[in-house]
Amino acid sequence: MRELLTTRAKGQKTHVDINVDTGEPSGCFWDVLKSYLGMLARERISILTPSFDHVTEVDREMIWQDLLVTNINLINVIL
Repeated sequence: MRELLTTRAKGQKTHVDINVDTGEPSGCFWDVLKSYLGMLARERISILTPSFDHVTEVDREMIWQDLLVTNINLINVIL
């Protein structure tokens, strides 16, 4: 997370490749993306929610908007 905050402060984007077939991130900063998504989920979704299928559309949109304003640049690639 420190790397994400550092690049954000410098106005740079952190690039993460996403395999469009599997949806799995790859590259140097895949762990940063997973960590950030985990933090968003812990902040926005109740621990009592049984699965992401039960997350409201409003909460999903808030998570998506948070992800868009970060300096993580998601790049679709086929590996």
